[in-house]
Amino acid sequence: MRVTPGPALCLSLLLLATWPDITTAKGQEVSQYSQADLQQMPGQSALDIISHVAGFQFINSNNQRGLSNAAGNILINGLAAMNKSQSLDQVLSGIAIGQISAMQVYLAGHPFNAVSQHTQVINLQLDTAAQPVNWQIAAMSHAGQQQPAALSLQSNVQWLGFLHQWQLRGEKALWQSDSDYSELTPAGQTYLSGSERYREDYNDASIGVVSAKTVAGAQWQFSSQLMQQRQKEYYLQYWSEAGQHDSGQLYNRNNLHQLELGLDWQQQRDSGWVWQSNALFRRELRAHQAVNGGAASGQPYIQKKRSTEQALKISASEPGLAWQPEVGLELSYNRLSANTDNGQSGYSSVNEIRAEPYLAGKVRLAPQWQLYSRLTAEQSRLQSHSTERYQSSNFYIKPLLKLSHHGAGGLNSTYTAQVKVEQLDFNDFMPSQDAYYDRQQSGNARLKPEHIVELRYEASYDAANSWAANAQLHWQKIRDTHEYVQFADASWGIANAGSSTVTGADVKLNLDTGWLSDDSELIAEYEFRHARYADPLTGHRGLSWMPRHVAEVEFRQTAAGYAWGLVVNLAERETAFYPDEIYHEQRLEAVQLYLEFALPNGIKLELEVDDLFGRKRRYKRDVYASDRSGALAYRYFSQEKNGTSLQLTLSGAF
Repeated sequence: MRVTPGPALCLSLLLLATWPDITTAKGQEVSQYSQADLQQMPGQSALDIISHVAGFQFINSNNQRGLSNAAGNILINGLAAMNKSQSLDQVLSGIAIGQISAMQVYLAGHPFNAVSQHTQVINLQLDTAAQPVNWQIAAMSHAGQQQPAALSLQSNVQWLGFLHQWQLRGEKALWQSDSDYSELTPAGQTYLSGSERYREDYNDASIGVVSAKTVAGAQWQFSSQLMQQRQKEYYLQYWSEAGQHDSGQLYNRNNLHQLELGLDWQQQRDSGWVWQSNALFRRELRAHQAVNGGAASGQPYIQKKRSTEQALKISASEPGLAWQPEVGLELSYNRLSANTDNGQSGYSSVNEIRAEPYLAGKVRLAPQWQLYSRLTAEQSRLQSHSTERYQSSNFYIKPLLKLSHHGAGGLNSTYTAQVKVEQLDFNDFMPSQDAYYDRQQSGNARLKPEHIVELRYEASYDAANSWAANAQLHWQKIRDTHEYVQFADASWGIANAGSSTVTGADVKLNLDTGWLSDDSELIAEYEFRHARYADPLTGHRGLSWMPRHVAEVEFRQTAAGYAWGLVVNLAERETAFYPDEIYHEQRLEAVQLYLEFALPNGIKLELEVDDLFGRKRRYKRDVYASDRSGALAYRYFSQEKNGTSLQLTLSGAF
């Protein structure tokens, strides 16, 4: 088990309350929430509020290179949150409800060009007045150990005509588990068995400031973020083989330092055209060290990476015209370099210059029908260097058509057809090591991006606050699929491996269970993926690291002065297909319990119990003598179990 860095200091307890009377007139696509409406809803952050919007599917941000496709579907004062150091849900969990003056919800079409790739959008309007300091402090208990977990301070201040939103955040996490494992011959006879103790310590500290000002009708926003992360992993193993007993140790250390600067400018001219410009600079320094065999023995694996991103986007749109034209250009430069030492030194680098001009338009076909179209051209030049030097130039045309229907009866539908080109993961150009399983992955200097043709249907329905549902169905045809491949020199890594198809569905259901218990709600989420790839070694199979089923069920209830909820994560399984190995990882069911209490002076006490009954994970490896088309060499089984983790959080304002 690995600790996933996240805003543990901001426990977004999802609570149910009586909904304010929000209505949408026929033909309108926006629902308005005033500050008084928001104050009636429970929770303490913007993320809590968004989770209560029936029929809305939250889309988190990503750290893809560039600006066009990185933003999620939540805007702040009409602008996308330009923050790649933190995910969008982390940003939202740091915004207190008291800071929000209004909220607009768009379930089928919206007027914001900054997130035109999304059908559903929520815009949060923050209060421009100075705010008190919102604080949070947390402590945790896990595996018999207690320690501080988080500290956060956040507020708004007016200075030099700017509204500055600042946040200081510190986080500390601990994870520990125990495993039993064995290795078997192809005939099923156990020849090795052992046990393992795993421990992970994680520390995260960051400081961020977002400054906004309106000058002569133009909105200016400057953002800066400085972050540092430290992670330590420790494995202690004992095993027995052929009557002999032995032990071993493995250490992993990962450090990250990141600086990010952003600028957003937007202005509507007298002619009606809206001009917008975004700029981003980001720099990351990463250091990884792995020592196998003990603190003073074994050859360490050391890798240091340095990445730089610079991006600029300029766009103009005219919402007053019938077809609402938008034209824009994005320019970006990205570079990643790595120095690797695993007994002998090596240097790898990759850089890419990309230009993406686009033309888009939006037209209302009928009072309830809207068509959005976009044509994007991408010209890129990529240079890479590892064991060889390689340079390539690529040109792509990426059309998008999106037809939206906003039904008066509560049913909203969107039909989408598009061509996408997935961004390359620069880490696939670099060598890497999985020290635990002794996997040595080579970088691939000749990697090309995946080319995807996608058809998608999305529907959301709200049945007068008794239940609401959101469903998405999609089909993808992928060219130049990325999979693990063995190279000519007998090494292996990620390569373009032919074509594949993916069929998927995402469903979210909100059910009012007031008939079961007052002021309660049941939420069920389910994801399904079916992939088909023609593997040259073994025939048709799925894609690596794509789980087939993911499901979560949550029950929550509010009462006077407190609220509670129960979350059940059902079992899920992932499979990776290496050239000489099939690896399975299965996470069994887990239960989470959370409670929130309102204390005097506006203070809230939150209690979260993760893995209420513990959680098990199972790992299986089928390792082959040469490759997966040949004879089986041995099998590996492992079962990992962790105990309950408890976190206590106090929050308030002064």
